[in-house]
Amino acid sequence: MYRAVGGASEVGRRTQFDWAKDNYAAIKDYYGNLISSYMDDILYPFAHDANNLDDLTELRDFVLTNEADLAPAIPSLLAAADNAEINIFWMDNFSEEVVQWLTDAGTN
Repeated sequence: MYRAVGGASEVGRRTQFDWAKDNYAAIKDYYGNLISSYMDDILYPFAHDANNLDDLTELRDFVLTNEADLAPAIPSLLAAADNAEINIFWMDNFSEEVVQWLTDAGTN
């Protein structure tokens, strides 16, 4: 179920992340030492597609706060967050040029 919600849209990924944070203790109790694998599946879409630095900071804070439980998943999650950070930087610095180029190309 969580894959359908998280993969559906930006809103779904945000909802999934919020749900995981709000229910982390219960998830941890249920999955025990398998928590890192489960949380990697839940958090990766949010990490990969985050589109602002506040979301990335929130994710990194959550992961590092729960580092002991999530240790096996941390490299994957932080790599996804790093990729999203590069995309955010690119959008902040170059998207207007691309939009302008596309606008100009469409008028010729």
